[in-house]
Amino acid sequence: MITAYVLVEGAPGKNVKNVRDQIRGLAGVKSAELVTGPYDIVVQIQGKDINELSKVVTDKMLSVKGVGKTITLMIIS
Repeated sequence: MITAYVLVEGAPGKNVKNVRDQIRGLAGVKSAELVTGPYDIVVQIQGKDINELSKVVTDKMLSVKGVGKTITLMIIS
C-alpha cells in the first residue's frame, strides 16, 4: 500500500466542515481533518499504487463541491 497526504484548500464561500465530511466518505480516504494555516483540510489516502492514489484525488476528491485546490504529498519512507 502507498500512503499520501493531500492538502485541501476549500473554495471561497463553502463550508469546509461539509467538504471535509464529504471527503471522509470517499473510497481510499483514511482520514480527513480540519487544520489551521493556508490549507483547510489534511486528508490521508491509501492505494495499491500511484495510479490508484491519483484516481482518488483527481476522480473523486476534486469532484467534491467546495474543493478548491489540492497538493499531494507522497510518503516515501
